[in-house]
Amino acid sequence: MVRDYEEQKHKYQAATQEILILQSSLDETEDKLRESNFQRQQLQKKVAYLEELNNDMQSVANANKSLEGQLKRIGELESMLNILAEEKNELARKQQNA
Repeated sequence: MVRDYEEQKHKYQAATQEILILQSSLDETEDKLRESNFQRQQLQKKVAYLEELNNDMQSVANANKSLEGQLKRIGELESMLNILAEEKNELARKQQNA
């Protein structure tokens, strides 16, 4: 009976030691999980910021493209106005010479 008691005591101590080791491992794993979740949240914030920045950059690019088109059209109109002004001056000279 004493031997059975000693065996059971030894098994209990071994189980207690294993529980302590497992609890320590669990605590460490939970800490790593918390850190990983924190890093994931930080990365999600960065991704959201970069997506917003990318959208803003696309908007700016579209606005620049539109402005380039408008500037080209303004250049064409200025050219047409210069041609008309030259033709007007030429007609005025012809009328003065006539």
